[in-house]
Parts: sequence; structure tokens; C-alpha cells
Amino acid sequence: KGALPEPYRWFGLQLQQALSQKRIPVKDVTYCFDPVEVDNSSLVSFPSPSLERICRVVNKHSNNLYADHLFLSLGKSCNRPNWDGGAFVLSRYCREKVGTRSLLVYDGSGLSPFNSFSAGDMVKLLHYASKQPFFDDFYASLSVSGVDGTLRNLWRDEATKGHIRGKSGTMNGVLGYAGYISTNDNRLL
Repeated sequence: KGALPEPYRWFGLQLQQALSQKRIPVKDVTYCFDPVEVDNSSLVSFPSPSLERICRVVNKHSNNLYADHLFLSLGKSCNRPNWDGGAFVLSRYCREKVGTRSLLVYDGSGLSPFNSFSAGDMVKLLHYASKQPFFDDFYASLSVSGVDGTLRNLWRDEATKGHIRGKSGTMNGVLGYAGYISTNDNRLL
């Protein structure tokens, strides 16, 4: 749940140590942040996990760092991969696709005290999601009551265990839950 303040330095140190263990000498380490011409040969490649796997970590375990990076990447579609770009894209999507009007968003993790979203609009968004092709993956990414994630210690009695899928949120005395309840006759509310 922590972040590396200088990930490039950590990576450089790890690479240098790994090369040294293989008896490959490293004379100097340089960090460059400007684009440089390269010969297109890769030293190492780290493929990203699927978006489905990333969303499971975000939703089940409330990984705020991942959530913020997903939010920042939204801005790429409007050539603004930053906080303002992510807010613009998310707000526009919710307004145009779902009809929400109350969303005020400043970050992707929900930790900004300036974020707000009405309960009614959240219900609209969850209903909209339930009708989309991505719903099965989204639903699977949510914590299960009494079973896993941030809901593992909630609703553990026989009547509710496994019947609630959702996301929790907490901040400075505020506690919220949003998600779905499956009834005994398998209706999704």
C-alpha cells in the first residue's frame, strides 16, 4: 500500500544488483527523463496485468495507487493524462452515458475531500453498469460480503453472506458502501 518516491532509482539499483550477481560489471548508472533515440532492442519487458485483474485489486482491496493511475490514464483519450483530464473524461462519460449530474471528482481513489456524488446518481451508475457487456468482469471485481476484500468482515451471517457485492469507502469519519444485493430468488438489486 506504499509508493516508491523514486521508482527509477529503485529499479536501477535492483537491475545493478541482479547484473552483479551474474558477474556482469556495471560501471556507471545514469537516469534520463528526456526521450532518447534507442535502437529498439529491449533489455527487459514487463507486460501489464489485464485491466480486469487491475480492477479486482482496486475494488476488492481498495488499492488507491492503482485507482489513481487508472484515473490519470483516462485523460489520455483527451490528450490530458493528468488529474484534470481524468476528471473531464469521467464526468463527461457519466453525464452522457448515465445521465448523472452530481459528480464532482478530483482524484481516482476517492480520497480528496472535494469529491462528491449523490446516492441517486450512484444507483443510476450501478444500474447502467449492470446492462453493459463489461458487467460480468466488473461484478466479479467487487468484494463479496462475508467472504473477501473490504467486505469480508461484514454481513457474515447465513442470510447475507455472499449475497452482497460492493465497494466500501472510508475517509475522516465517513463510511459508505455501494453495490448489488442478490435476493434469494436471484434477482439483482
